[in-house]
Amino acid sequence: MQRMIIVIYMKSGLYITEIVKRLYRNPLMKSLYPDDMERIKHILECQVFGFATTQIIFDIAMSYIFGFDEGANQISRRNFFAVDTLPWAEKGELQKLVNEKLGDRIE
Repeated sequence: MQRMIIVIYMKSGLYITEIVKRLYRNPLMKSLYPDDMERIKHILECQVFGFATTQIIFDIAMSYIFGFDEGANQISRRNFFAVDTLPWAEKGELQKLVNEKLGDRIE
């Protein structure tokens, strides 16, 4: 089973970027995905997920996380959302939001 990280309150994207760097440099990940682009694509499309509170914060985070992908857009951004999770958490429905947005991608 692969590890998945869901950040429910993204700000700059720094936290996710640090997670991605550690996964990218991990020897086991390197052995499973020896091709650098295939490895980063797998990490960003299958292992990390995030929610940003506003569209502007979302845009900032996407720019920071995907800054290396200079116009190629070879990596999907479908694991990241501009959704304020606080109201969901206050109502005790955060899991419902996660399932709604990521249900087909998480185990």
